[in-house]
Amino acid sequence: MNGIEKEIIREGNDLGYSRDTVVMRKSLQEGLERREQIEREMMNMRGEVSEREIEREGKGL
Repeated sequence: MNGIEKEIIREGNDLGYSRDTVVMRKSLQEGLERREQIEREMMNMRGEVSEREIEREGKGL
């Protein structure tokens, strides 16, 4: 476990979450981010841009 992971767990514990809950939430977030990345790559391969992607760019995300 690296320093960033330890910090995330420490912050979660400060908020009252168990270590397992913090790790699970982190895993779910990483999975969601990976899924979104794959969706963007697939759209790029087809030459498409979704409305959601346009909204993200408009918000500077």
